[in-house]
Amino acid sequence: VCVVAFARKRLEDILNQKQKHMVEGLRNFQDKAASILSRKELFTTLHDTLDSAIPGCEVRIFEKDEKGYHEVVQSGHIPLGEEEKTRVCKLVETGEAKEDPTIAPFVYDSRICGFVYMERLRENKLNYREADCIHQMANIAAGSLKNIDAYEKVYQVSIHDELTGLYNRTYCGICLRQEGVLGKERGFLYMD
Repeated sequence: VCVVAFARKRLEDILNQKQKHMVEGLRNFQDKAASILSRKELFTTLHDTLDSAIPGCEVRIFEKDEKGYHEVVQSGHIPLGEEEKTRVCKLVETGEAKEDPTIAPFVYDSRICGFVYMERLRENKLNYREADCIHQMANIAAGSLKNIDAYEKVYQVSIHDELTGLYNRTYCGICLRQEGVLGKERGFLYMD
């Protein structure tokens, strides 16, 4: 009886530590995601956070474009097989992903713009807390994607002339800074 009680207590401690680690990862991701302005950085941060918080799974992130879903492959990772990719994308498109705890869509403005798929490398299924953590991170990522889209639109407006659609003086200054020629003696012609 004493051994069973000790084993139960030890198991509870391990589960509490795991949950604490997931919650800490979720909070850190939420803090970081608020200031991310690029898709690549967002997906890298999401991948690394989920990879750390939920061991025994391969994190797969998919983004939707005009052609359909494509995997955002992290460096050093092997892309998902075509058969499995087709199966997962079909689940997302038909709305059946809600039943699968390994899939969490990025939904904003009532449209799916991508999803996270947790490919299990372990025998046991994801528990409720792990599935909830994945869905919460996907919701945070969806909000960040909406912010990134808004930022990109504002940025495009700021570097283009409203009337002609051509690049403006602001864009010219950005290019000169990137080339490192500002402050140096150079000549160029700019017509407005």
